Amino acid sequence: MPPFLRRSVPPLATCVAIGINVAVAVVQFSVVDTRTLREYTLSPDAVIYRGEYYRIVTSAFLHSGALHLGVNMASMATIGQSLEERFGTARLAAWLVVATFLSGTVHCAIALLDRRYMVQHSLGFSGVLFALIVGESWRSTASRSLFGMVVVPARFYPLAALVAIQVVLPNVSFLGHLGGLLAGALEYYGLLSCLLPSPALSARLDARVVASCDPYYVPAPSEAPETGRPADALRDAWRLARHLISFAASFVGLAACATRVSTACARTCATRRHVGGQQPRDDDDDDDEDLEARVPMMPQEKTISSSKKRGETEPGAHTPTISI
Repeated sequence: MPPFLRRSVPPLATCVAIGINVAVAVVQFSVVDTRTLREYTLSPDAVIYRGEYYRIVTSAFLHSGALHLGVNMASMATIGQSLEERFGTARLAAWLVVATFLSGTVHCAIALLDRRYMVQHSLGFSGVLFALIVGESWRSTASRSLFGMVVVPARFYPLAALVAIQVVLPNVSFLGHLGGLLAGALEYYGLLSCLLPSPALSARLDARVVASCDPYYVPAPSEAPETGRPADALRDAWRLARHLISFAASFVGLAACATRVSTACARTCATRRHVGGQQPRDDDDDDDEDLEARVPMMPQEKTISSSKKRGETEPGAHTPTISI
């Protein structure tokens, strides 16, 4: 293989994950109809009450269409390569397996809180991708661009992406993405260490299994990947809550300011329409108004003068000097 092409190919674990998704998609789009597809999507009701646990795995490799598949695999190629170079092939492969099970399990657990989510069907690799996004962005200090429009700190990128995707595409599985995000947080804080290979085990796998025969295999780094301490989770949760409260307060303030501005604009427009709708008056009317302002009038006289200004005449009154 030419060197330039070799550099553009993702490492082994990332390539295998993409290959499995593409192979399953070819079969799905060719021979699987919608009725059969629903037997393999993730439905919390079917998983919890009917014991169809296989749905947790099968749903992750199914996609709703070519666009869904393409977006997920492009994200996998970028994020997977970054993590594989940091973790090594063995640890990333193990983390992909754990994230597949854990993101679906957390999805089902959260769905117990609301019956509406229990009967929904979801599919796609997005839950696993959100777990990878957390692991990649929380270990980086660089900012992230959200849809190429907004730059956010790397620490808050997963949450910002979760909210933005839900706003732009309200039909996507919110719990699927949230389950992956929580699974990634558990891995980052070291709460899944018992499920992932240790650096020593990864080194032995590097030496004995794949490293000697596959040029795309990435050996484990000499130092363990950076992780947060479990005790840091509460501190980070409190910090995130403060940022959310500050954002909500600023949003409410902006909304109130916008309301005041819109109200002022509406009043200005109403005043202009009122002024523009008045009939032109002659000089005699102005003189009458000045006289009325200087001389107090009885109610009857005020009525007559008002009628005069409008060009009306009271029945039986022939001269404007008549007092009733």
